[in-house]
Amino acid sequence: MSKRLPVVVAVLVLAWALPAAAQIEIRMMTYGDQFEAYRAIEEAFNASHPGYKLVIEASPYAEYISKVQVNILAGTPPDVFQAWAQYKPTWVEQGILLELDDYWAKSEIAQNAELYPFVLDAAMYNGKIYGVPHDFNPFIMFLNVDEFDRAGIPLPDENWTVDDMIRYAIRLNDPARGVWGVQLNGHWSINNWQWAVLYNGHGWLSDDRTRVLVDEPEMIDMLEMWYDLVFTRQVANPAGWDPSATQQYAGAYAIWQGWTGWSFRVASDATYNWALATFPKGPANNYSFAQGHLWAVPANVPDPDKSWMVLEWLLSPEGQAVIVEAEHRQPLSPDPDLWATYFEQLPADKRQEVQDFIMGVVYGKNLIHNMQYFPDFDRADQIMNANLNTIFYENQSPATAMQTAAEQLRALLGL
Repeated sequence: MSKRLPVVVAVLVLAWALPAAAQIEIRMMTYGDQFEAYRAIEEAFNASHPGYKLVIEASPYAEYISKVQVNILAGTPPDVFQAWAQYKPTWVEQGILLELDDYWAKSEIAQNAELYPFVLDAAMYNGKIYGVPHDFNPFIMFLNVDEFDRAGIPLPDENWTVDDMIRYAIRLNDPARGVWGVQLNGHWSINNWQWAVLYNGHGWLSDDRTRVLVDEPEMIDMLEMWYDLVFTRQVANPAGWDPSATQQYAGAYAIWQGWTGWSFRVASDATYNWALATFPKGPANNYSFAQGHLWAVPANVPDPDKSWMVLEWLLSPEGQAVIVEAEHRQPLSPDPDLWATYFEQLPADKRQEVQDFIMGVVYGKNLIHNMQYFPDFDRADQIMNANLNTIFYENQSPATAMQTAAEQLRALLGL
């Protein structure tokens, strides 16, 4: 008998008696109540990463940001968390987010992910990458096709203009039937930023954030256009008129604005035939305001390699497919199969039409203004909303209101 056999037997018996090796847990924080989707993401990641256990912690929307901050500041950060677009600049400036350029450059999966450039831009700040894009979404225009048909107006193509929109709104307006020609836009927050982009190409500030633009002629022209549609022509609803979102689906507007992702709600709830359109061309462009959140890594995480393992998987074909199928988020790349999966939620007669519009026109022709928030955006937003309210609720002239807004913004930003 070999002298080694008792030793081998002893080792095997000891190995059998010991518990299985503990899995390494990876904490991922997000918000919402898509619990089935979160379980599907966990299961897919864990199946392809033996020895690791992804655990997704979901908080209610109203509690999420404070919970993330408390965990990070207490020194118990999640390995990965969803960083909202609005918070990205502040968290980068405060050193909360880990810069990931080196990980990205060394990853074959990241290099081959073929993300839309504007989608990747949503995960960047000052030229550096801070995460994997998530939930990218642009504004678009929704059209009530039944109202266009009733008025004998052909649906607009991507070359329609603001002047066209005004003419259509006048013809489509039908007070007797409770139909506004166009939904009021440009009167609050990022909705106003969208329309500023059409007129000046930038928004409230220059791209380098060194000039305030809200009191310049292009902005005044845009606000006077909406003022005229609301108060003079009365073909756009006044501010505060039944703001319930259900009005959009009940046919109260012939033309209205919303997120691309709302297509699914329109498909299920709208009482009319509908179509999508680009924004009408203003003096500057017809770009869609867009924003995207990101899966990020706290700068004080103990093991960033473990965090990157999750982010790299989210960039992989498998990870992207799970996010699209389980969470119903837009694909990050122009993969037609992923987009077909995404649009499976739509009725069969709408899928190809909507996919062709998004992939071929809005994304295919790069009609995107990717919003890069800035650290003082919340306060700037409050200033703008207060002054926009004086226009659309108190009938103050746009020029006067924007002069006040510009002075307050310059003081806030030290310009």
